Amino acid sequence: MSVGGLSASKIKRVIALLKMQGKVLASGGADPEVLWLYDSLISYLGDLSRKEIEGILRASQLKKQRFGGASINQDYNIQPFEAEALSINEVARMVSDDSVSRRALEIIAIHRFRVPKGSMRSFHNKAMLREKILTLVENERTHEAISNVVRHRAEPDHSV
Repeated sequence: MSVGGLSASKIKRVIALLKMQGKVLASGGADPEVLWLYDSLISYLGDLSRKEIEGILRASQLKKQRFGGASINQDYNIQPFEAEALSINEVARMVSDDSVSRRALEIIAIHRFRVPKGSMRSFHNKAMLREKILTLVENERTHEAISNVVRHRAEPDHSV
């Protein structure tokens, strides 16, 4: 099914179904904290616009495609919140994919790594931008490795 073109009425029907399911969960004696979280998520979804919901669904499809081995279509319009949520491995995979557009790479650099928007002009071509993002990926991996070593050393040795 295509994400684009979802009607507001279909979205409202799905949210209504989710609310009914919440009532079933409540009558079945579900944990009150789980019910509260469930209701909060439904409320959040109900407050989103159709475009925001389509963006979330696109992000979900994109993640499934990437893990299924498919590449990102060059025309794919990645949203800032999607870029922020990318794992370091997903970023590395996208940056290595020649079909990913420069615009998508800019969004990743700006929203995932907080590269100032104005500095995008300094990357005269897609290859320069790709190299910058790969450097940021390696920096993040290095910081993670250092953190893991420090955390491991901070743990008490129970073998004594």
